[in-house]
Amino acid sequence: MRKFIVFLIFLANFVVPVSAQVGVNYIGGTMTNVTMVPQGLLVMLSGGPPSNCSGTPINWMLITESNKTMVAAALLMWYAQADKSVTVYTSSYTGSGFCQINQWDPLN
Repeated sequence: MRKFIVFLIFLANFVVPVSAQVGVNYIGGTMTNVTMVPQGLLVMLSGGPPSNCSGTPINWMLITESNKTMVAAALLMWYAQADKSVTVYTSSYTGSGFCQINQWDPLN
């Protein structure tokens, strides 16, 4: 029985909880895709976009090229880290282009 309990404790260290937090202008989740366009970096999260981004093309959210620090942080997470959990804060989608990310908050 003791070995079984030790095994469960050991196994619990490798279980990664997957969660998504959603608000009107923010969402937390895991990065599932990135792509680069002339306007900047497009990011897709597991939970989709927040409700103020309803209608953004194919759930892509844009980090504009002028936000170089956020672009660098997102690319670093995408290419270097196993844990790609993040919360993003966005401005409202205006019906043209993509919903814009204003703040990038890695969960770790």
